[in-house]
Amino acid sequence: MQRFEAYLKANLPKVETFHPHYNDALAAMLLAGGKRFRPMLLLSVVEAYEPL
Repeated sequence: MQRFEAYLKANLPKVETFHPHYNDALAAMLLAGGKRFRPMLLLSVVEAYEPL
């Protein structure tokens, strides 16, 4: 899990075209230890790339 956290921190996108607080909100949502959001995110990614 620590490697995953480090990967997220290192690869968190910086978007300059959205609201100024967008990057802060994105970082808080991904790095705050959410126990429900991350599993849902991972499952969504797996489902998106799952062969048909």
